[in-house]
Amino acid sequence: MTITYQITIDQNDDGIFSVDERITAAVLRAEWQLGLASAESVLSQTARATITVNNRDRAFSPELTSTLIGKRLRIQSDDGTTVRTHFTGAIDSILPTTGQVTANGHPPQADIIVLGRERELAQQTVSLPLQTDVRADTLIQQILDSVSWRYAVLDGRCIIGRDSIGSSDIFPTQVISTQLDTGKSVFPYIGGVADESNRALDWLQRVVSTEDGYFFFNREGDAIFYNRHHLLTNDTVQATFDDDMTELIYDFGTVYNDLSLTLYPRRLGADNTILWSLNAPLAIDRDSFVTLRVAYNVDDIAVGAVDVVTPIAEYQAFSHATILTNDQTSAVRVIARQINVDDAVLEIRNQSNRKIYLTELALRGTPLIADQAVTLNQQDSYSMARFGRYPRSYDMPLLNDVDEAKDMLAYDLSLWSEPCGIVRQLHTDTQHHPTEVLARRLFDRITIREHQSGHDANYHIITEQHVLDKGGARHRVQWRLLPALSERFFIIGTHSIGDDVVLVPR
Repeated sequence: MTITYQITIDQNDDGIFSVDERITAAVLRAEWQLGLASAESVLSQTARATITVNNRDRAFSPELTSTLIGKRLRIQSDDGTTVRTHFTGAIDSILPTTGQVTANGHPPQADIIVLGRERELAQQTVSLPLQTDVRADTLIQQILDSVSWRYAVLDGRCIIGRDSIGSSDIFPTQVISTQLDTGKSVFPYIGGVADESNRALDWLQRVVSTEDGYFFFNREGDAIFYNRHHLLTNDTVQATFDDDMTELIYDFGTVYNDLSLTLYPRRLGADNTILWSLNAPLAIDRDSFVTLRVAYNVDDIAVGAVDVVTPIAEYQAFSHATILTNDQTSAVRVIARQINVDDAVLEIRNQSNRKIYLTELALRGTPLIADQAVTLNQQDSYSMARFGRYPRSYDMPLLNDVDEAKDMLAYDLSLWSEPCGIVRQLHTDTQHHPTEVLARRLFDRITIREHQSGHDANYHIITEQHVLDKGGARHRVQWRLLPALSERFFIIGTHSIGDDVVLVPR
């Protein structure tokens, strides 16, 4: 099988990786990784590629050429039958070497650093709307919709209010493609925990860890969410390795027999509680407005809210900050632009022709208060007596249902109370497994059989790490793996019941 590779930069931002935009001829080495950081992770780490290129002609020296920062880069392979995408990301930086010859005698080179969509999640904050009884997929879509993504296509687009439309297209509302399973858990309330961060990545972590599912970006940059049943119901084996891998990282003895799960019960406070109030006069110039983002707070404790009173009528303004005699309240208009679960965005307009001072402003509603965290514990005393105590803890910040938490603990305790053999990583290359290296993707299911250890089990790929060098003649891959569990558990309405089954949490 002859395999060729193409590495292309969409330099004109038209969404088309054309032939004249290929940089393959200059590439000396390409490394890329995507997927989860570990078997305990629920979110993919930031996908990253490092493309090392020959820079003798200084084509990749940004101060001498047009900048490539932010441009989309794609890695593809072609085995003569199928063209596959392996990585898609945006260029974050370019690091050219300096001097005519490097220290090791090689000609000047440059490293192009490319990052995946996860970087954008880590950089931005989001505010979610008020809602109750919501599932993970709904929250994830709201988080993704709230992020200001870098558009894959800029050429030919029109920004309303800045560009003349003409024949241009308006930017679409949905920037990235999504494939989201319906969540299994229903979260009665969200928000209201004092130490919560509003980073998009942190919100995703809370949602996906509470669902006990997985969220990642695939090779094309699409956002994928799997609920906690996905890997149990999608059990087709896509490849088998039978004593013919280049390396396995294997161990025997993983045990967790003392499990604890922390959840955060929430309760509603009194109606018409002050959620936020102005603590100092606010000057507003004539015929202008100011915008405030205010976080809900009751008794110096951050809270959420499930009901906020609008339109906002509790405010007062004067012509002086401290002399409260010339009332100007009639000239003020307060508009609630956003009412979110943890904060609100208020627009305060001065409709008069003189400067005024807003001296009072209060926002009222029903607070959502997080009580003290509750930690549940389950142990397998028989396992602890035989093998010793091995603790493991879980944090599920959106879970309110104690019974559901108990089911999750019982499920995981049944997984890990006995020691077992686990393959952590599998290494191979296109010399030994060309089709598998090219075709297998994140969360594909594979079978591993190894004679010396006696191991025979199924796994899901959770991390891909690729190295392409020697002019494309050598392509190596390392897969981090997660044990597949579909043979061990029973899902009502999906599996036929048999002996010694364990129920999967709803």
